[in-house]
Parts: sequence; C-alpha cells; structure tokens
Amino acid sequence: MSADATEVRIRPGTIDDNEACAAVLVDAVNDLGRRNGSIPEGNAIDFTAQWPRWRPFFDHIARTTAEFWIADGPDGAPIGYARSIERDGMFELTEFFVRPGVQSRGVGRDLLARAFPLDRGDLRLI
Repeated sequence: MSADATEVRIRPGTIDDNEACAAVLVDAVNDLGRRNGSIPEGNAIDFTAQWPRWRPFFDHIARTTAEFWIADGPDGAPIGYARSIERDGMFELTEFFVRPGVQSRGVGRDLLARAFPLDRGDLRLI
C-alpha cells in the first residue's frame, strides 16, 4: 500500500468495522513481532482462527467506546483505526493500529488527533 494522509479518509467507526479493525491489528502485531523477534517464524497470529473468539470483545468495545475512528485507504478499505474510552474523568486510548505498509505517513497522527483529543479527560492513559 502506498497511501499517505492525503489519500486517506478518516471517518467514525461502527460495530460493523470490527472485523476489518481486528485484521489491521493482526497485521500490525504480526509485523512488529517479525521485526523485533517476539513472534518466532511460523507462529504469527492466525486472524481466521482468532476472530470468532475476539468478536464479542470487539463488539463490547465498539458499543462502549468514547471515540472510534477509522482510516480508509484509497480503495475504501480500512488501513488503520483508533479507539478510546472515557470513564469517571479517565480518558484512555485503548487501541491504535495502522497497517505496516502505510505507517509513518501521517495516518496515525490523524487518527490519534480524533480518538485521543488533548482537551479530554482529567486523567489520560495510553
């Protein structure tokens, strides 16, 4: 993927985006694990096997999130997402992932600005 921030559409996320978001998470975590050696060769997370177990958790987060933003690439498919929760004055960035092929191009910065705005929360957590 060659998307940069000028080719990306940032939009609010919905529960219907959860599966695509989980796929972005898996791509990002598997890539990081390969690069830093924390996921041995052949032990990458299998999205197809994990998604049925993860879905209830992702659905709960989507229903209770304070902010949920998606970055769609030029083809309309999600290339990144970020979510945060807000409880009793605490504002926490809970998820923040961008596909490996489009990292370091401003997509994450745009997601972070929406999902974790500076003017929210007495206590801010990442």
